[in-house]
Amino acid sequence: SATDDDSSFAAPWLRYARHGWSSGGAIATTARQKLRLGLFNGRASWDRYQPQSKLQGYGAMLEYSLASGHEARLRSLSVQTGFVRERDSFLGTSIGSTLGSLGQAETFFVGLNGHLQITTDWQALVAVYHGHTYTGTANSQVFAVGPQIRSGSWALGLKGRSLWHANDQFSLYFTQPLRVESGRAALKLATGRTPGRQVIYQNISIELQPQGREQRLELGYHLPAQIAQRQAWLSATSQYIQQPNHSALNPDHLVVKLMFSIDVD
Repeated sequence: SATDDDSSFAAPWLRYARHGWSSGGAIATTARQKLRLGLFNGRASWDRYQPQSKLQGYGAMLEYSLASGHEARLRSLSVQTGFVRERDSFLGTSIGSTLGSLGQAETFFVGLNGHLQITTDWQALVAVYHGHTYTGTANSQVFAVGPQIRSGSWALGLKGRSLWHANDQFSLYFTQPLRVESGRAALKLATGRTPGRQVIYQNISIELQPQGREQRLELGYHLPAQIAQRQAWLSATSQYIQQPNHSALNPDHLVVKLMFSIDVD
């Protein structure tokens, strides 16, 4: 939650059912190993600052988690797998009514999520995910999507606590948001007529893999304080985004935020 993108270390396809309900349980296979199962259903939302979309999704996730004792540096390591089924969209993308409609797309994914305790004050985080999306059949005479799309994301993090002040927090995150690695689509466009007034169509192939690769570098510092016997927080973050939206044509972004909050209860 310290990072600007609060889902950067989670399976990115879960955003397609972010606002809704979820239920799950866990079974302890050994003293430090657990098998977890979760079910979910909801509407899409790409991050916590955007309202929920009309797109809907549901699915399930299975996780095998290994937790170590406090004396070990590797505090937790989990292997995750699951699926997300989207209604009338694929990878959060829908098409206009002029082009028709999409069927249900299913994404099967696998990922690795780990937490390493470097020292008493420093922690490292890692998350790597890969998914295959099966798009189904589009109800359209002019638009078609290839049967399979590969996508993935990764995130690295470094966090420090109580470094210069009690309970302060420093964070460094380097991430790549969800990106299509391979996939194709096609458009059937009317380009003219013959002398006999027959419409001439041309098929245009579309490569879904973007030309660029978005990567984000984020620095943050969070300082708690007491003001008039009330809990307060001062946070400063800077984020550098290279090739936003995975487009090599988009200029790089630099965002700096200063935030102050105080508990009024």
